[in-house]
Amino acid sequence: MASLHPLRSRRLGVLVALLLVPTLAARAQAPARLDPARLVPHIDSLAAVANGQRVGWWRYEITRLADGWRYEDRTQLGARLDQRTTILLDGEGRIRSVEQRARMGEDSLTADAAWTDTRVTGESRTPGPTPHRTFDLPITPATIDDNFLAAVLPTLDWAVGDTLVLEVMSTGQGTVTPMALTVERGDTIEVDGRAVPVWVGTMTGGPLPVQYVVSRDRPRRVHRIAPIGSPLAFERVAG
Repeated sequence: MASLHPLRSRRLGVLVALLLVPTLAARAQAPARLDPARLVPHIDSLAAVANGQRVGWWRYEITRLADGWRYEDRTQLGARLDQRTTILLDGEGRIRSVEQRARMGEDSLTADAAWTDTRVTGESRTPGPTPHRTFDLPITPATIDDNFLAAVLPTLDWAVGDTLVLEVMSTGQGTVTPMALTVERGDTIEVDGRAVPVWVGTMTGGPLPVQYVVSRDRPRRVHRIAPIGSPLAFERVAG
């Protein structure tokens, strides 16, 4: 979905193209914010597909708690990656903590962050030239964690021609970056033998643009995430 793995630069490096650099459009527009009233408890599963072959899976669940929400996901890409993420939110939909654990072959990767209304602090440990990172960064009420994008994007208001700007925290990298999603068109896809109207949008500004396909009818679901120019895509397998 941010840097620990070249295939998924969304979360600790899992959806490569999601660590986007700031763009002029992103700087000129107020970031979109999560409306917690649009969060819906559910489970989704997506197949990881590369060059027409299934190479793994990604499953995530949103659960309503007495005092907020919990987001949990797990990603497996064969023997190369096994990653788990847990995000806790309060009743207003504000992130309060992020915990991530992953194994890539023989390497262990961890990232932890504590959120307040105005700051995020934490650390990550990854292989490479900077194995240990710590961070203490200012945030706004619009800031979200990159691991949470698949849950947030379906709650936003999509309209053809609009650009949605998001202020995104990467726990793995220890950075906050604006990302811009342009809604390009409406379309229809077939799911379990039925026609499903969808929005198609592209997030730009990073090493690769990333295409998102999200259902138009609420409660919305992510049907596809595909870095353009990469062989890897995530495609929904649960109706």
